[in-house]
Amino acid sequence: MPLTTCATIYRATCLKQSTIAEFPTMEHLESFEQYLSCIRQLIRKEVDDSKFKFSWSSPLSGRPAQLSKLSGLAQEHAMAATSMAAALRAAGCLLAEAATTGSAASDLPAAVRAAAESSASGSAGPLADAATFLRRAAGVFTWLADDALIRLMGKLPTDRPTELVPAASACMARICLAEAQALTAHRAGQRGTGAGITSAVHLGAATLFEDAIKGLKEKSAELGTLSERLRRYLAISGGLQRARAQRNWSLELLAKGEAGQGEGVCMDAAAGVQQCMVVAEGEETWKRVLAAELDDIEACRKRIEKERIGVYYQSVVRKTNNSLPPGGPKVLVSAIPYVPGACQSSPEVGQALGP
Repeated sequence: MPLTTCATIYRATCLKQSTIAEFPTMEHLESFEQYLSCIRQLIRKEVDDSKFKFSWSSPLSGRPAQLSKLSGLAQEHAMAATSMAAALRAAGCLLAEAATTGSAASDLPAAVRAAAESSASGSAGPLADAATFLRRAAGVFTWLADDALIRLMGKLPTDRPTELVPAASACMARICLAEAQALTAHRAGQRGTGAGITSAVHLGAATLFEDAIKGLKEKSAELGTLSERLRRYLAISGGLQRARAQRNWSLELLAKGEAGQGEGVCMDAAAGVQQCMVVAEGEETWKRVLAAELDDIEACRKRIEKERIGVYYQSVVRKTNNSLPPGGPKVLVSAIPYVPGACQSSPEVGQALGP
């Protein structure tokens, strides 16, 4: 079968599954690698690629219905790699959702429902697999930002997808790492890790989200149009992780006998989540997560209040320099480097996700 025909088949397989409910199958993820391999072979053959024209939507631009026209194999290779990274991230997010909600949603694939149910027994498997997917996605986005997209600069059309801007890929790499770090913090809490350490790990996730926001602001001219929903997601996610860091730190303060400061930190955390609620207006899924966090913070505050009044006889102290771990954030995750052409499949992860 001609190489171009193989590439066409693999491209169709890559693009046929596009909704979060259908993500991901191992066949789908492997099709990306096979398609990318076909493109690299065509590039090495030095074929005349002026006849190759491609159309892509650009979700990061906030205009997913608008198609951008690309020309040449190098541009298609970069865009397909971006889509593969997005699929890896979707795999991680879907598996993480199933593993952390405690109950499997009826619209999730059967294999993912099974993974979620197994996590109820305390197994680290689904969360570890989810973090691995996110770290792999971060590796692909980092490779794009530092290598593939740099070589395309000056060769793209004016209406290029935002996904092909190096700064956008760098931002997505930070987001994937922040999400993996948030899962690490969640697992630390599940394991009964000390509140101080858990707080520092949540603060690490908040810092990574905030770094992504900073990167977008610094490169705003280069990025051009960017999805407003992405900006809101970053603001809410960073605020939520910071609030969780504060909630855990309040328990550490209670353990040190500083109940007055601990209750004040809980109040500060609740105020931060309320600000996130404003940003989340119109997004019911986000608001449910924030509402659940407010409930957790209030339960924590009441626990501390009881001891503050009945044991320590302290007044509530707000807005101090002791509202977060003095050692600062603790980042435990890193990107898994992406090497084009290297096989990075995982039998264990494949088993969790199904065929």
